[in-house]
Amino acid sequence: MTAPPTKSEEAFERFKDVNNIELLDLPYKFNQVADNEVRQNKPWRQDPNYFDKVKISTLALLKMVTHARSGGDLEIMGMLQGRVEAHTFYVVDVFALPVEGTETRVNAQTEAYEYMTRYADLYNKSGNMEKVIGWYHSHPGYGCWLSGIDVETQHLNQQFTEPFLAIVVDPVRTLSSGKVDIGAFRTYPDGHLPSSSKVSGKFIPMNKADDFGHHCNRYYQLEVSYYMSTMDTKLLKYFWNSYWVQTLSGNKLGGISGYLNSQLSNIDSILQGVSTERGKGERANPLLNKCGDDSRKLVTEAANGLLQEYFKRSFCSGPSEENPICQKNAEPIDAVNNENV
Repeated sequence: MTAPPTKSEEAFERFKDVNNIELLDLPYKFNQVADNEVRQNKPWRQDPNYFDKVKISTLALLKMVTHARSGGDLEIMGMLQGRVEAHTFYVVDVFALPVEGTETRVNAQTEAYEYMTRYADLYNKSGNMEKVIGWYHSHPGYGCWLSGIDVETQHLNQQFTEPFLAIVVDPVRTLSSGKVDIGAFRTYPDGHLPSSSKVSGKFIPMNKADDFGHHCNRYYQLEVSYYMSTMDTKLLKYFWNSYWVQTLSGNKLGGISGYLNSQLSNIDSILQGVSTERGKGERANPLLNKCGDDSRKLVTEAANGLLQEYFKRSFCSGPSEENPICQKNAEPIDAVNNENV
């Protein structure tokens, strides 16, 4: 008789469904011929939009999200390992870099580059064929896009270490919605003028709008999908249990309170803009639409946070010394401050 699935296993199944994770074995087989062919032909020189897809292993995805969450309000940075085939990046694994992060940028110093070189060298000597194919960093609470500094960093890497990819993860919005908030990007070469921006700015905070607007035509966004292998089960179980306990043991509303407050401030700024444009006809309509979209999104995220707190309390049924999820933050739901919603 098959044992019923544990709550952790049920949560992992929901995670796979929400993020549309495919069960594929082929991406794990390193195709040296296809990788060499793309690198030798350099098709991106003729077509700046040549790469349009990114396939990320579930292991790499969980590593990035867990790393991003560990940074809290500070940005983190790491490197992507994998290969390229026709029009596609395959991200098989990632590793974190020892860097100094702030709330708005991350700075890689000499030590980080030395660490990256040493790590990649040892990784290949151990029998792994995957190469460094890009970098990732986090934008805690302000969405997945490239800032001016990010654009320059990515542009420089594409000049000297092609093929190269940039991935941005928002751990706060991931925690808030349950679906990984992630974006993959590549910059255009100097002098290239795209017909239109291929990066969504729908949820860019007002205080970041100028930075986004000045650089959004210098890069484009790639389609992201995820995959896992039948051989991944044990390794993924270890990472998933760590991620799941970390998610449930924390106070979700407390963890995203700064994000919720910043979103309220952002909506207030939009409403002030509506007031300024009120006498100018249809110019105020886009602002009103954005205000409505952001408000609905904020209410949904706050409600999800409350539901998770109730779920955690019912799951624990009172603090237990044997349950690691119930040992932390076991305060009653009433203790959640109203200002978080």
